[in-house]
Amino acid sequence: SLHDALPICGLPMKAFVESAKLFTLSKIAEGCALSPVVIFTIHIHILESRIPLDCNIALRGKSPRLQRLWHPYVSFLTAALRGCPAYTGLVYRPVVVESVTGKSPVAQYLEDNNIRLFSEIKWPGITSGTADLRMARSLLPSKTSADDNKKIGRIMFKIMNSQAVSVAEMSNFPEQAEVLFHHDSTFIVKSFHKLSNFVLCRGLPSSGSEWDVSFDEVAPPQLKLEDAAVQDDLLVVLEQVPSEEPPRTTFYHGACVRPTQLRGIRLSQLTEFCKKHEAWLHEVTYCPYQHTFRTRTMYDVVPALIMPATRAQQVSYAEIGPEHSVDYFVSHWWGEEFVKFVAALQQFAKAVAEEDPAFWICSFANNQHSVDLGPSLALCPFNLALTCKTCKGVV
Repeated sequence: SLHDALPICGLPMKAFVESAKLFTLSKIAEGCALSPVVIFTIHIHILESRIPLDCNIALRGKSPRLQRLWHPYVSFLTAALRGCPAYTGLVYRPVVVESVTGKSPVAQYLEDNNIRLFSEIKWPGITSGTADLRMARSLLPSKTSADDNKKIGRIMFKIMNSQAVSVAEMSNFPEQAEVLFHHDSTFIVKSFHKLSNFVLCRGLPSSGSEWDVSFDEVAPPQLKLEDAAVQDDLLVVLEQVPSEEPPRTTFYHGACVRPTQLRGIRLSQLTEFCKKHEAWLHEVTYCPYQHTFRTRTMYDVVPALIMPATRAQQVSYAEIGPEHSVDYFVSHWWGEEFVKFVAALQQFAKAVAEEDPAFWICSFANNQHSVDLGPSLALCPFNLALTCKTCKGVV
């Protein structure tokens, strides 16, 4: 699909790919925690070429042929983006629009994209933005540099609670602080404003220059849609809608399996597990490491019970049952007697007055046949479970 997408810089495709390979090797040598496939795929996409443009034309168009042609590339890129931590700070996306109907370019853009106050909008394609306000400003042409024969409008989108992916580490120009949004990212339109320094900088860390504004910019009023449409320079504040699908972090034979945030195991399941294997769990064995007798521990349970139960599917134990969002993350020692471990969780549930909470327990939540620790510390299953929105605390 990329054979004819020759780079703008004029390199033949083979040399283009070889340069991306060299960049990937250099990042690995520097100790980048991301996987080589993730680095290579994202670097290819953000290099100066026709690839991002043609990819988005396919995603935003209605040509089945183009979409089939670009499907392998988009699949690889989507998987790579899901292998990177989300950037949750402010993101800016400058847009320059031209009028082709004689109508105000800003009004035409708002109408064509159905942008209204509190409406929900989607950005098809892999959309680019920047986390650096100065970079965003520099991408908007000055009014004096615009072609006098063309009527243009300047729109700056300011995105709060973004779930974009920072790709600065995979770029030849990290100072641009580039971020990418997933295909069909969804946003709520929160407000319209005149494009001013005050509203642009609001929410940014203090840098000493935040007072460099005129008095008429202090607390500027929000604009109604009809007032926003007549502006030549408009700021649109958006809030990204969280994706319903948790980040996909585990793949087995190329197939994505249940996200770790949904691999909670309920207390009732643990209690039933203990009852089913009660006799075996209460067997007393001698532990040469502790020089003591004890009943079965997690070191015994994993190879004897969990792995045989999941061998056919080659998944985690939690995945052979129903999905449960994580209520509590459990940190424990595998050498503890298993029946006492479950009893401690039962006592905890009573203490917090919860009848059947769902626990994230590594031995049950991780695939014991092939433990996937993710491409980075931020995306390891332990961190994802600890930081997911449903997790209330640690036991």
